[in-house]
Amino acid sequence: MFLEDEEEAFTWGFRVGDLSVPDPIVYRRNNARGQWKSEEGTFSEFVFDMFEWAFEEEEEE
Repeated sequence: MFLEDEEEAFTWGFRVGDLSVPDPIVYRRNNARGQWKSEEGTFSEFVFDMFEWAFEEEEEE
C-alpha cells in the first residue's frame, strides 16, 4: 500500500508479486468491503494523473 484517502475509504497499492516490475499496475481497495480492483494503469500513469488533478486550475464559469 502506498496511499490512503483522507476519509480512509480507499487504499491504493500494488501486488506483492509485482514489486520487481519497473512500473506495476495499481490496485484500489474499497476499505469498507476489503475488495481490491485494478485501476487499469501503471504507477507512473497514476502519479501523473494525481499531479494533474492536484495542480489543475479551477475552471472559471
